Amino acid sequence: MAAQLLQATTKLQRLWTEANLVHRTRGPAEGKKVYKRLVEHNRKNVEGWYMLGLAEAEDGNRLQSLKDTGRALKLSPDHAESLNNNGVMLTQLKRYEEAREQYQKVVDAFPLHVHAASNLAATLKYLGRTEESTAAKAIAKKTEKTLRSAALGGRREMPRGVERG
Repeated sequence: MAAQLLQATTKLQRLWTEANLVHRTRGPAEGKKVYKRLVEHNRKNVEGWYMLGLAEAEDGNRLQSLKDTGRALKLSPDHAESLNNNGVMLTQLKRYEEAREQYQKVVDAFPLHVHAASNLAATLKYLGRTEESTAAKAIAKKTEKTLRSAALGGRREMPRGVERG
């Protein structure tokens, strides 16, 4: 039993490594093929469904992206990256109110999620809710500044000899 579990874990790790490498080096169309194998190996793999949805989005398949990240959200309703990706896809489809709902869920659950907060501000602007958009944008900028400062240990600049990543 332990040997089978180890073998399954090793196979899953190999698939993840291959999927990420293929996605980065050969592009989303090729990455999708490996992510599909990954979720076929484990249909409850939240990250696999999310990454498949992300690759679909990068390949221009917005509706398929929504379906794949939707599968991730069925397994983990608070998966911030899937919610944020869905918001981006819905925004591109001009379904702004639905997009706003996705971003709002992320910001409510994860107040430090700067991308979702920025996306929420932009979507509120599309909806003509200018005051709310301005307030959300200010919060996103303040949060980003705070996180950057914390990452730099309170310094404004990177220490000498440290390269920016």
